[in-house]
Amino acid sequence: LDAAVYKTVQHTVATTLAFCRHNKIKAARLLGLDAHILKKLLTEATPSQAYPADFVRQLQENFASKVAMADPLTGLANRLQFNTTLNQLLKKRPLRCTIALIDLNHFKPINDTYGHAAGDLVLRKTADRLKKWAGSRAKVARLGGDEFAVLTPQIISVADLAL
Repeated sequence: LDAAVYKTVQHTVATTLAFCRHNKIKAARLLGLDAHILKKLLTEATPSQAYPADFVRQLQENFASKVAMADPLTGLANRLQFNTTLNQLLKKRPLRCTIALIDLNHFKPINDTYGHAAGDLVLRKTADRLKKWAGSRAKVARLGGDEFAVLTPQIISVADLAL
């Protein structure tokens, strides 16, 4: 890899690592890399080994397909991924799904009173609870701000939506 391409690769890896809250194993998995390769890319100023010809393309495709479709704070699907999933589901099974839209009431005062770090913690904890509740049966997304959505590929009752 030439120096400019290597810098681009390092930037992609560093961005992914920040997205994964500095969890190197998660970042490596997301990019499709072995953890020791990720470490080399982060620490070496110049490449110490040869990389396959399609290495950069594959790395950038993994980055674009996974990171660009996720919310960086919570790791949930973002609005783009949610809409893509919804459109795919509706093409297969029109009117056979449940969408729950969740808006956190009184969230702004948390940020105003306790700061953005506390607000971020509330958003991450909310995301964790929604993921735990939904399991593999639903797609959970953060649509933006304090808005979340849960999409299930089947119709469920309001009682089943209780957390």
